[in-house]
Amino acid sequence: MVIFGVLGYLFLNSGFSTKTKIKVNYEDSSDVIYKVNYIDTKYSNTLGSDKYVTNMVDDIDIKFNYNNILSEYISGYYRYNVDLYLIAYEDDITNSLWERKYRLVDDRAVVLDKNNINNIKIDDSFKVDFKKYRDEINNFIDEYNVDVNGYLSIRINILEFLNFDSLNNEYNDNKVIGINIPLTNDTFRIIVNNIANRDSYYEFSNKKAMNIVFLIIGTFFLSLSLSNLFMVVRQFKIIYDRQSKYSRELKRIISKYDDCIVRVKRLYVKKKYNLIYVDSFDELMDIYKKKNKMISFKEIKPGSYALFVIIDDDNAWIYRLCLENK
Repeated sequence: MVIFGVLGYLFLNSGFSTKTKIKVNYEDSSDVIYKVNYIDTKYSNTLGSDKYVTNMVDDIDIKFNYNNILSEYISGYYRYNVDLYLIAYEDDITNSLWERKYRLVDDRAVVLDKNNINNIKIDDSFKVDFKKYRDEINNFIDEYNVDVNGYLSIRINILEFLNFDSLNNEYNDNKVIGINIPLTNDTFRIIVNNIANRDSYYEFSNKKAMNIVFLIIGTFFLSLSLSNLFMVVRQFKIIYDRQSKYSRELKRIISKYDDCIVRVKRLYVKKKYNLIYVDSFDELMDIYKKKNKMISFKEIKPGSYALFVIIDDDNAWIYRLCLENK
């Protein structure tokens, strides 16, 4: 019932919906290559390909590239710049005590031609004066006599303003390549956070007509769901009616023949009896009158199944009250 109902809703919703989703897919990525230059050129990195001695570093040459491939031609423009933040912090690197901002690369813009462009490609480079910023953070520490750490946070900002033939709106996007460089450790590693996305720009547009096929399929599934719902409700009603008849009959027997009935917690069977099943409680009462034996009563399944038993010598007369016979 639930499965057919969900399918019916999905098909009917798709059939009645007058909007369709239009997407332009894109995949963008970046890469950063850097070269660390020591103050004394006779020395090179002796600690490994990605670890450097802080006091020996003069500057760092950084090259980066960014590529964004889209599923259709585009127009518009993009621009990019590079900002550097000199940051001092105490214990938590995300909680800065002091910072300064520098612009390493000014805004550079490129206009896109939709006739033959479906990707954005940037290749550029810049230099970071590591020794200058290291000396500046050390001067700050000495001047104010504070025990802090420092690092460089470099942000390569890429801003895109794009238009597509299939979409009505202009889409503005901001991508950031992040580079973090510690300044106050004896040695340091450069941490690069590159861009790697696979996503889409999308919007909804009106369709010209409803989908008749989806409406027919949705109506079919909805009919099946309603049919199942009817059968479930009908079955619950049958069970309820049977339980009501069972409860009424059990209450009638207990109240009317209470002086003939003994409630037991268990029906003990010490030997094999000749089991005789009767079809009604009245028949069991006839046995009671003849044998003058009490009727043992035990409700096996509360609300659905009870046993009434008379035992005399090797015979056991049994009446079963349950949903099935009511």
